[in-house]
Amino acid sequence: MVCPHCGANNVEGEVNCSYCKSSLTGQDSPVVTENETVTNNSPIIEEKPKKNNKGLIILVLGLIVIGVAVFVLFNKDKKNDTPTDTNPSNTNTPVVGGDFTIAVLGQENHGKTALTSAITKKYGDFKDEKTLEKAQEINVNGVKYNASIVEYQTENRTYTLYDFPTNEDIKTALTPGNIEINGAILVVDATNGPMTQTREHIELLEKMGVERLVVFMNNCDKVSDPELLKLVETEIRDLISEYHFDKNYIPVIMGSASLALGGDAIWEERIDELVKALDSMIISAYVVPDIEISE
Repeated sequence: MVCPHCGANNVEGEVNCSYCKSSLTGQDSPVVTENETVTNNSPIIEEKPKKNNKGLIILVLGLIVIGVAVFVLFNKDKKNDTPTDTNPSNTNTPVVGGDFTIAVLGQENHGKTALTSAITKKYGDFKDEKTLEKAQEINVNGVKYNASIVEYQTENRTYTLYDFPTNEDIKTALTPGNIEINGAILVVDATNGPMTQTREHIELLEKMGVERLVVFMNNCDKVSDPELLKLVETEIRDLISEYHFDKNYIPVIMGSASLALGGDAIWEERIDELVKALDSMIISAYVVPDIEISE
């Protein structure tokens, strides 16, 4: 016979339809849902819906895009907040192409700038004292100090020379990390001898580990007594020996920067002697740090 529910041909006396079986036994008839399939001689099976991960993937990609956009905008704003200087004179790199760098140190008014000028007169692009006094502002990692920077050339090498207008500029520049120098010229006025700032600068050189030093006793033309000059020299040597310098090794040149600038041949020879002393002491190079200069 044909089952009216499932349309199956049932042999007489046999009931194969699950619906019919439940009717005969008094059990609840199975509920057929949209996902159920009733087949002849087969139980009703409910198919589980497949998981769809497409929405999750879209969400993750969206979060990544948002994160990248926020990062780009943040860095753009940070870059825009950095002040920029449109004045080319404030971003010029100084002329520090010399093989070695020397700092001119000493008590204020002992003749550092006059000596620097005298050196440039014979060995470099001449700069008079008034020009050198117009020091440039130097910025090293946010630390600022003033200095005049010149170059001069000997037979052996090229030098970059730093002349500082004030004692504060010297102390700031010679703080470790702000400037790198191979050696120094210590200027001492022969009429006064070493003073407070003289000692301070020697101490700064020791802290920086600078071992090459030449002393220039300036204004020796104003001291007529040779014994007095010798006494000042001894005082200088004793002072530097209190630090890491060898008092018997450091050259002490007696000269007159002002008369050398005036063309006096005798005192010009003392400038030559100073330059040769530096040449003989400088034996190693270093890397010049990145600095910015403004007029």
